[in-house]
Amino acid sequence: MQIRIGKLRSCLTMMLPAVPAKPTLPILTNILVHNGKLTANDTDNRITVEIPEARDSYFLLPARSLLEMLKYISGDETINLDPGARKMLKVEWDGGKGTIAVSGNPDDFPNAADPVALAMAEVDGESFLKALVQMVSYTAAKSERATLEAVTVKLGETVTVAAADGFKMSLLSLPKMSFPWEGYALIRKDTIHLLQTVWEIQPAKPLIGDDLLGLLSAKRLFNMSVRDGGISIAYDNITISAVTVKGTPPDFLALIPNTENAVRVRFMALDAGVAVRRLVKAAKESSNIMRIQWTGDEIINFSAGNPETGTVCSDIRALEITRNKDNSADRIAVNYSFFQEYLKNKDRGLVTMTVIDRKTPFVLNYTNEPLVLLMPMFVQWNDEKNEEEKPETEDQKDNPADDQVMDYSTDVEMSALLGNNAGNPFTLKQLKEMIAEAEKNLAAWEEAKTRPDIKAEEADAQINIWKGQVETLTTFRDDNVPEDESPEVEKETREPVAVGERTAEGGVVVAKVDVLTLDAPPEGGKKTRKKKAA
Repeated sequence: MQIRIGKLRSCLTMMLPAVPAKPTLPILTNILVHNGKLTANDTDNRITVEIPEARDSYFLLPARSLLEMLKYISGDETINLDPGARKMLKVEWDGGKGTIAVSGNPDDFPNAADPVALAMAEVDGESFLKALVQMVSYTAAKSERATLEAVTVKLGETVTVAAADGFKMSLLSLPKMSFPWEGYALIRKDTIHLLQTVWEIQPAKPLIGDDLLGLLSAKRLFNMSVRDGGISIAYDNITISAVTVKGTPPDFLALIPNTENAVRVRFMALDAGVAVRRLVKAAKESSNIMRIQWTGDEIINFSAGNPETGTVCSDIRALEITRNKDNSADRIAVNYSFFQEYLKNKDRGLVTMTVIDRKTPFVLNYTNEPLVLLMPMFVQWNDEKNEEEKPETEDQKDNPADDQVMDYSTDVEMSALLGNNAGNPFTLKQLKEMIAEAEKNLAAWEEAKTRPDIKAEEADAQINIWKGQVETLTTFRDDNVPEDESPEVEKETREPVAVGERTAEGGVVVAKVDVLTLDAPPEGGKKTRKKKAA
């Protein structure tokens, strides 16, 4: 096969995400050349690129090795690929040549046809792919629920794209997009990465209009088909088939709280981005906690840190603060990393932050961008005292175990909840407080579900969130805190008295019986049972 090096290099680069580096099947490190096509397959994603140069060819290309060889060769040169030698691919171009080992036989390359599609439609590729990419950072890194590791696409009269990991959520409706089939497609993150790579190198050709205005506003469309357990996307000479995640996704719309009586704070995204960046070091030193507080004079204060390591505050001016007579919320605490990630690449425009209270997920809106929900963090504010705090008992005072620093660097769920900085000071005492607060919120929502003014769907969504938090915190505690091994306290013993005699407490002995008592064991020995008169 003869082909221009620039064209081959471009094809290999955009197909590379579907070529596993360490596959269970060694043959998958290759790209199949067959019937005028190049095909890569990692068993979850398959991409086929049609090229006329491969019309009469049938062999395997060792993708990564060949791409490395072509890295420093001019793209205008022509390369000749000869699979004639057994298990060796001969490569030759003007001024150089080489051979590359090939593993496998082209007959063994998995290339089965897709099942029959349930539905197919033309979709605005640019808008759809942008929405998918925006959702990736809101998926779970690793979860017992595989559906949270994927981006959910709800298809039907309106297409909606959403993702959540239990601590943050994003949702975007595409009202100008529809699909002739109702259902869900849960798209894997590696599939989205493949689509993004291919689109950046070779986007779909635009539909050219009749005039300049039509040309500027022309859409780039692709054909999307849905099948049982997968989707396919095709445009120009490219076809991508992907396996989707099985399962039922959360009801994302039900997770959005009722904001009718909420407080709305509006500010410039650029101003907030600058203010937040000033807090990065202080936030890392305080479990990624960032406090946001707004005042009556339209000032928003961002702060982070603690008395031991120092604090940093940064103020910006709010463009508008809309208060409600039934809601006096004036503060919220949030994971610094989540908020900073939200503000990334938002250099202009207005952000609206909608807050119900300090415990309910708050909403972030930005012009033409997905709606985002963030779970608040539970903190003690410096200007108020916890009225429900009870005085410490004797057992709680000076308890060394409470000062134990917890290491959650390898715990994905805890890292998402508390911040991604392993080694930050976080003690067992603080863990106990967070468990108590989460259990309190869970109980409050379970009670609220019975009230007529609370939607059952909203209450159920909140109950699921708080159950997840309680489970994450208690599981981490149980896995990392050993059970108390309190020493046995030797019981006080006294010489028995005779029947009829008066005891030291003023009573009279009326009878004597033998009972079993448990003595403290001698050092290094076992507990013993003895008969004693009582």
